[in-house]
Amino acid sequence: MSVVTPGTALAAGDPSCDTVESWIDRRARDVQIAPGAPARDLRWLDRVVADARLVGLGESTHGSSEQFQVKHRLVRRLVEHHGFRTLAFEDDFGSGVLIDRYLTTGQGDPRMLVDRMASHLWGTEEILDLVKWLRAWNQRHEDKVRFLGTDLLQLRQHGFDDIERYVRAHAPDRLSELRTEFTTVRPPKKANPYTWYFGLNDAEKQALVPAAERVVALVQDVDGPDRWQREYAEQHARAILGWFRNQAETGFRAHRERFIADSLQWWQDLTGHRKTVYWAANVHTAAAPALTYRTPREELRGTMAGGILERRHGERYVSIGTWFGAGEISSPGFGSKPPPQSIGAPRPGMLEATFHAARPTAFAIDLRHSRAPGRVRAWLNGTHTMRVILPEYDASQDGNDYSMTVDGLRDAFDAAIYLPVTTASRTYEAPTGP
Repeated sequence: MSVVTPGTALAAGDPSCDTVESWIDRRARDVQIAPGAPARDLRWLDRVVADARLVGLGESTHGSSEQFQVKHRLVRRLVEHHGFRTLAFEDDFGSGVLIDRYLTTGQGDPRMLVDRMASHLWGTEEILDLVKWLRAWNQRHEDKVRFLGTDLLQLRQHGFDDIERYVRAHAPDRLSELRTEFTTVRPPKKANPYTWYFGLNDAEKQALVPAAERVVALVQDVDGPDRWQREYAEQHARAILGWFRNQAETGFRAHRERFIADSLQWWQDLTGHRKTVYWAANVHTAAAPALTYRTPREELRGTMAGGILERRHGERYVSIGTWFGAGEISSPGFGSKPPPQSIGAPRPGMLEATFHAARPTAFAIDLRHSRAPGRVRAWLNGTHTMRVILPEYDASQDGNDYSMTVDGLRDAFDAAIYLPVTTASRTYEAPTGP
């Protein structure tokens, strides 16, 4: 598709505005960031999500305090005024089970649970505040909000334990068969699954997916009477298989994106929750049929989870992206607690640069306007590159080299939130425990 650069004059004779930036400025709405702020400025959100069943809340980094806070604020609005009852998160299923248990029963230490999510980037005061707010909501309401981990980011020992308990209870004659497969696919206790996996030789790695497939088939063949136990055991098994398939893929990891979309569908069918918020990076939530993702090491193109969700749900899937101008973020996030890293201004021509030129304050804008002037429509439908700065970034690099490109802005996002300044998310040290 054509690329329309910012600053382009609109069609002659159009009195409404002179440039794309001035159109954005006219249409944008100031947005507050703090989760507890009054909701008067969220009427735009009410219009955007009016008939939605799935709302993707994206972010351009996992380390921005302001992006976390404004998304928390949107979650509150969606729960309180629009009846959304699941928060699906870019976390693994096993972690999500424990957080969901805390939200619904109070079992567990929320600070430790958040710290043990799939990435250290989630172990922040902002995410903890979100989880605590959801728990407080559930304590006051019978119609509880649930939590779902949708992703393939970690293997959990308790997932293996839950499968074994299920088989022992309902098909004890097959327990030895299960344990035989577990000798292949189960990491040693207390071992880091990634360290264990990458320490295997090629033959051992090649045996993992077939063994995990046999675990899935075995669990599906056990017909326990409790539907929730049966479904959870099967999802734990599918998550184990998915993790190994994801590790075995090279290049664009399509299996991960399908697993995310399939997990959301599975959960809605299981719970009957027809209104779900999906919290993840912009690159996953974007509803584009395909997009290109770049880092200094690689360039990949494919259909992400948001594109699959849009294909399945059409206008019932709404995608809202968030971006920032400059400041600090927390990153990297896998090996240790992420330190603050400086991020400079976006390059000219990037989406964030256009947003900042239009209105250098925090704002939200509905991108679906069909009555926009012709040149603005061309800009909305044109190709756009924007930053997506994920865990491996450090300040010696250029944040602009971490980007994604979509062939049509409003094909990918129904609405956008721009925050001119970011500060690093507030990481913490969780209490030690078993």
